[in-house]
Amino acid sequence: MTDRPELPSQRWRRSIEESGLQTERSRRASAAYHADAAPLMAELREAGFELDFIGQLREQARYWGVDPRPAFPILMKWLPKMSWPPLRSDIARTLSHKSLKPVAAPVLIAEFKREVDPTVKSSGLSREAAAIALEVVADESFFDQIAELALAPSYGELREPLVDALAKMKHPRRAEVLEALLDDEHMCWAAIDNIGKKGFYELRDKVKPFLQTEDKRLRKLVEKSLERLDKAEAKAAEKARKAAERKARKTRSGQAAS
Repeated sequence: MTDRPELPSQRWRRSIEESGLQTERSRRASAAYHADAAPLMAELREAGFELDFIGQLREQARYWGVDPRPAFPILMKWLPKMSWPPLRSDIARTLSHKSLKPVAAPVLIAEFKREVDPTVKSSGLSREAAAIALEVVADESFFDQIAELALAPSYGELREPLVDALAKMKHPRRAEVLEALLDDEHMCWAAIDNIGKKGFYELRDKVKPFLQTEDKRLRKLVEKSLERLDKAEAKAAEKARKAAERKARKTRSGQAAS
């Protein structure tokens, strides 16, 4: 590894150490991270991965060409056993890899469901990271489970990546779930955005009332989505017209042949 270029995290760490800017708070956080991660890091070392922290695996894959996939089963095994939220977040982010679709979905769904301590500032980090990772690794077989989480107001604003994940899935309930989320004050933005992007023009009348909102940014999003819905409906109409013409020509050809 000595011939490999310095990783961004290594460069940043060296800079902090040389400048003497590391605070006592950051030292305590680093100590807590590594204390919780010790058995996981030991198993990763046995598997051939030398890391200062879990997220460095992502850097090694990007800058050094290291194959991270042998580490994934180890990370999935240890994620439910970890307690320090920033560490769990780091693991969840590292599991956001297309090769893990859909095998990492169950452990990430479980991580999203883990209780968040509102008195701990970093407590929600792992839930957010799990939601973002699910957008990458979840497939249609997990639609119902993710929809249940996305529709649960108790999870608050951290559900937004789940809405994006659902919208990407080719599932017959996509429009139904997005419509239901229009009544959710935290998720209506994501629902409106995805309704427009996916061209669910049958929901236009459900989206239009949001033009009356006082929030200028939301009105702009609604206008953009309605524009997309108009284009999607026009495209669908044109496709139907061409299909009808092909059918009519085929019918005429058959009649002429007889």
